[in-house]
Amino acid sequence: YAWLCALFAAELDDAQLGAYCAGAARPLLDACAALGLESAPRVARAINALVLLPQARIELAADFAQLFLLDSRQAALPYASFYREPGQRLFGDEERKMREFLRHSGLRVQADFREPADHLAVYLAVLERWSRALADTPTAQIAGAVSEQAAFMRDALMPWLPEFATRCQAVSVRSDFYPACAALLVEFVRADLDGLAAAH
Repeated sequence: YAWLCALFAAELDDAQLGAYCAGAARPLLDACAALGLESAPRVARAINALVLLPQARIELAADFAQLFLLDSRQAALPYASFYREPGQRLFGDEERKMREFLRHSGLRVQADFREPADHLAVYLAVLERWSRALADTPTAQIAGAVSEQAAFMRDALMPWLPEFATRCQAVSVRSDFYPACAALLVEFVRADLDGLAAAH
């Protein structure tokens, strides 16, 4: 979740792109493939193709903008409100509910992340925090923690995440990197939900 959160929160910088091209993501993608996530090889192919792309960082930055920052009619905006509010209205009830959830959980959006609370990266950051906390959760409390995490994923994220990923596939971009990662994200969340259901 930390990797996916960072991926959808901001454009890749030169160091991150260099790490990808040097194979830093390979162990993670191999683990995803071992879990049966069908989009993992697609992401690996997209990364391999970046090596051959002239000015890859600039092209990826343009793809990031085209997908996540520009005209809502043609983009795949990463906000729950866009998919769940009438007329794709931003800063709606979904954003308010997420702000309230964060406040109730003792969390907040980082000051340097100037996005609404219902940005996809915020949901992924919450799931990262939950996943790390489960390792330290007393056995007697695990069932409740698992149930709470699964409910958040099922009720707050999955009602709109598949449509977000579908829109990512439809936007014309130079690289398949972000569309492939969006497809992998949906598969990963579904697999995680299945795992939580089995553990509950």
